[in-house]
Amino acid sequence: MIPQGVPTRPVVFLDIDGVLNGPADYARWSARTRESNRSPGQVIAEVQAGRPEVDEHVDLLFNPGCVATLNKICAEANADIVCSSSWRLFYADKPPGELLYILRRNGVEAPLLGVTPPRLYQRGEAVRCWLQQERPGGTCLLILDDEPASEFRGVAKWHLRTNEQSGLVPSDVSRALQIITAAPYFPKP
Repeated sequence: MIPQGVPTRPVVFLDIDGVLNGPADYARWSARTRESNRSPGQVIAEVQAGRPEVDEHVDLLFNPGCVATLNKICAEANADIVCSSSWRLFYADKPPGELLYILRRNGVEAPLLGVTPPRLYQRGEAVRCWLQQERPGGTCLLILDDEPASEFRGVAKWHLRTNEQSGLVPSDVSRALQIITAAPYFPKP
């Protein structure tokens, strides 16, 4: 249950690699990419150059079990998603629907509100900046990321670190719901 007096729906800040996938998923994507006579590095470089449509095998990077776990958390908390992943850099200059389309096509059900500011590399700073701009009245939140809490100065208590080998798993649900329904974050003016 979300605390009384919080004016907005909760927000899940979502990293993708290491949360919605693991090394086995990356290996499947990499193998399929090589079958297309392209190296994974070449595809990544093309995506970084602003051509995400060149990755026709991107769906292999989404583990259905991890996606189902994310959907359970978002449904139970009635939460929206903000992409805080490095994927935001690839889609920053694209219409917002492109990232949403990839997420939907791979089973992510919660609404996508947008991405954290791409100009800010440090994820904690990017999360705080997004909250300051978009939720100045405060909000409950959860940060799903495989990076350590030290990357999230000022918002670390809302961070749940996933295992980069497995991504988000059903045993993470209880802790995630504890975090997202705990004390809300109120940006400093």
